[in-house]
Amino acid sequence: MMNFVIMPLVFLSSMIIATKAMPDWIAAVARYNPVDWAVQMARGAALGGDWSLVAQYGAQLALFSAVCILLAVRAFHRFMDKA
Repeated sequence: MMNFVIMPLVFLSSMIIATKAMPDWIAAVARYNPVDWAVQMARGAALGGDWSLVAQYGAQLALFSAVCILLAVRAFHRFMDKA
């Protein structure tokens, strides 16, 4: 099930092809793709890029993770209430 979600996100990120070489619609999707945020953050940290962008992508990933955790806990509580 996870590959059904992760693989399209990987292919719609800049992990494999540079954003400038992507078609416009894929670049637009990559802009809001959490996998692309992680790729950009890792590249910036490894290659000594702009540290403010590394922090920005890190903050976006932290916020996205927090929202996902809250939704998962809420879904789990609803499931347990019905069980």
